[in-house]
Amino acid sequence: MTVDIIIPTYKPDETLCLLLHKLQGQTFVVHRVIILNTEEELWKQAAAAYPIEQVLKELPCEYEVFHIAKKDFDHGGTRQFGAEHSDADVMVFMTQDAVPADEFLVEKLVESLFSKEDQVSARVQQNAMEVAGADKSAQGDCLVAVAYARQLPKHDCHIVEQYTRQFNYPEESRVKWLADLPEHWDFGELTPGNLSLLDETGALVSGPKATKEAPFHLAWYKANPDHLAVVHLHSPWAVAVSCLADLDPGSPLPPLTPYQLMKLGHLAVAPYAKPGSAELCAGVARLAPGRTALLMANHGSITGGASLTKALDAAEELEATCRLYLTLRCLPVRCLTPEQAAELLPPKGA
Repeated sequence: MTVDIIIPTYKPDETLCLLLHKLQGQTFVVHRVIILNTEEELWKQAAAAYPIEQVLKELPCEYEVFHIAKKDFDHGGTRQFGAEHSDADVMVFMTQDAVPADEFLVEKLVESLFSKEDQVSARVQQNAMEVAGADKSAQGDCLVAVAYARQLPKHDCHIVEQYTRQFNYPEESRVKWLADLPEHWDFGELTPGNLSLLDETGALVSGPKATKEAPFHLAWYKANPDHLAVVHLHSPWAVAVSCLADLDPGSPLPPLTPYQLMKLGHLAVAPYAKPGSAELCAGVARLAPGRTALLMANHGSITGGASLTKALDAAEELEATCRLYLTLRCLPVRCLTPEQAAELLPPKGA
């Protein structure tokens, strides 16, 4: 099992020296360190100021430094360039300030990818596919795995950074397999095969397991038979408004713009209930009839329409209006008069 370390650098300093020094003491000896440096002149300046090249020579492995122009740097593309120069079984991508906390970093990352049994099984499988003449893409599908290490805050960092590091990188590890992927799809890359098809009772007809919040989507459709799309978001401005203590649940936003009233109609707030619960579904079902949009207390928003475009338009309008409302909250505001609002709002229940 061979491991290459790939590190993009820009204006490297003593932190890179510390990182490289920490790599010297790793219990799992790496095969090669590949450095992808932006601007060769900046590397020369750094090498004159810090013992970077000396620390590189002390590594118990091979190393190679590639220089690229600043205009050619790309976070993904540059790392891909490094990967194309590696023939290792495992590639560990680091940043120049990702200093290992201890000597077990590489060992633990590799260990989390494969148990000994998995390594043997994968190698046997790869050899069998090579003998059978299978193409590389088929081999890769069977052998690709990813692991990442926790980012620990510096002991003297701001409390906000401490919190974000602890929040984003919890102590308890999680292992996910290919079968777990439907849990969090990238919505920008959905295909028909990623979609859950349900019947009107909520029973799964085809596709992956549906979200736990599917019941209130179904409740919305039943309450508004003319709606062919429902959009549910946890967008930041709508969520922020939904958390305010002084909201009027029957009319949470003042009439600020004509577009707000024409696209959102009579807005209301569904009471808070645990996500996925029957109580949340009941709260949405009670308020949904005849509406285009709802805020969900301490949760987010839900909008519907005769098409996906109309439902998305309403979601965008709600988010924009919530942003306006919070921006103007401490300022004197000229709202539309009741008469002006009445001209724009549909009759209640329509």
